[in-house]
Formats: sequence, structure tokens, C-alpha cells
Amino acid sequence: MAYTINVKIVDKENAVKYIPSIRRWTKESIAEIKRKILDSEYVLVSEHTKNLQSLIDLKAHILDLKAMGAKIRIIMDTSGYIEEISLEMINNFIESGKDTEREVAELMDLEARAMEEDEN
Repeated sequence: MAYTINVKIVDKENAVKYIPSIRRWTKESIAEIKRKILDSEYVLVSEHTKNLQSLIDLKAHILDLKAMGAKIRIIMDTSGYIEEISLEMINNFIESGKDTEREVAELMDLEARAMEEDEN
């Protein structure tokens, strides 16, 4: 299932303070980031279908913004179904992804061992 996780800054009065952190993620201009904050647009977007590292990076940027005092909303868009989610839910996605990676690695190891045994 494809989905994106998007972040909006709620407190606009400190917009300038958050720009450097957001810029490290988006590489957009300062003016564009400020406009997005002031217009209540998403400032961080992660397509979870890309890879687990993208989600881990997004979490780091969210934590960075929160450490600066940013009030944020995290929105998940699942093929048009939009809901607000918590940072805990992102943590769960990350842990689930890590579990899947471990399971795939274990299966590949089992297959490799089975092939070796067949050759012997």
C-alpha cells in the first residue's frame, strides 16, 4: 500500500526559526519554505514506498523541529484517505520495516543454505 507522510508547521510566528531544519530535508528556497509555513502547506513529505531510510530521516527532522519548539501536524495520505498520525505511529512503521528487513535476510540465508546443501 502506497502512502505519504506529510508535516505541517502549526505555529507560524516562529516560521523563520524552523527554515534551516526544513531546508536540509527539502532543499527548497528559504522564501518557498516560509511561504509553505505561512500558507499551512506541507513542509516535509516522505513517500514511504521509497525506502525505510526515508522514514527514519523524516522522523529525525520531526524530532529536530519539535526540539526547537515547533508545533506540528503529521498527516498520512493513503491513496486519498487522509488522517493525522502521531510520532509513535511513525516509530511503529520504522520498527515494522526493520522487522521485515530482518525476516527477508533470514529467508535469504535459509535459501542460500538450502542451495548449498543441495549442491553437496
